[in-house]
Amino acid sequence: MRQALPIVRELLQENFHETGLPGRKLCIHKATYEAISDAGAGFVVVAFDGEKPVGFSSVFLSIHQHTSELCATNDTVFLLAKYRNSSLGGQLIVRSERAAKERGATLFLWQVVVDTPIDRAFASRASAYNLFQKIYLKELK
Repeated sequence: MRQALPIVRELLQENFHETGLPGRKLCIHKATYEAISDAGAGFVVVAFDGEKPVGFSSVFLSIHQHTSELCATNDTVFLLAKYRNSSLGGQLIVRSERAAKERGATLFLWQVVVDTPIDRAFASRASAYNLFQKIYLKELK
């Protein structure tokens, strides 16, 4: 993750603008990403068009608290709008799942914003991806 952050920083900003926490500004906590990198608890898959990064998926790895299995959870999956009707999105997903499996993960949890293209893509593949939970966000003031 440490090496990928400078490569995907602009993409991360654009992704956060589209689907980040409502009413919040992106403020990357570099020490967290460094700790995750040092612990081997995450990775990034980057899609390129030539030398230009056009998308990425970042994934966290953790021991699931209820099953003790190594579990992968996406942090972000993003493509520039120009590339969303291509096969790159599917490739990012497959490459992320493959990399998680190579690292020993037995589960992959994809968290997506409701009614976005990626939400609809997973819903259309119900034989491989099952809707499991929804996340409701409440701001605590």
